[in-house]
Amino acid sequence: MSFQEYAASIDRGQKLVDKRALIGICIVVVAVLILVIPRLLDAFAPSDAQSEADEMVIEATEAEAPATSEVCAHVAGCVRAPGLVTLDEGARIADAIEAVGGFTDDADQASINLAEVIQDGAQIVVPSILETQAAQEGAEPNDASPSSAGQKVGGKVNLNTASVSDLMQLSGIGESKAKKIVAYREANGRFSSVDELVNVSGIGEKTLEALRPDICV
Repeated sequence: MSFQEYAASIDRGQKLVDKRALIGICIVVVAVLILVIPRLLDAFAPSDAQSEADEMVIEATEAEAPATSEVCAHVAGCVRAPGLVTLDEGARIADAIEAVGGFTDDADQASINLAEVIQDGAQIVVPSILETQAAQEGAEPNDASPSSAGQKVGGKVNLNTASVSDLMQLSGIGESKAKKIVAYREANGRFSSVDELVNVSGIGEKTLEALRPDICV
């Protein structure tokens, strides 16, 4: 073997060693990455405890957010679309009247305090001008009680505007029946006639005939 052939053989062997070394280094690097990358991912991933803490913070924030409160009122009488309305807490009677389409032409608007704040469960009854006039003409001279204003027409108790206490003034009507009359009115709207009173539980024809001289609609 000549010197040149010997040198070429050494060079080929060196290159083979270099290739094997490079392959070995690559294998080591890949193995290190396989071992290290999952650990790095675990280190940066949020722990279960941290996730639970984040959820608690979110729930606490949602709990602290104030819920919008609402009030429900029954608007009846001389309005265009009588019925139940649901408004934001702090709403006034003017808002309720607007929600049912406004006053009818015969409504006595002056008898309603439009600036009054509505309480949940309130009933707002708008009388007609004729009802107010009749109530004023039929009132006793010394009877200036605000609670009776608009409740009696010509000395009679108006079934559509009377309160429980007003109804209890009628002969044979106690608190229980008075509440049933008001509940029926709230559920079904204004009485169209006094004869409709028999639809109220506990009131029959005999009771109606006894009450007829003292009631109106």
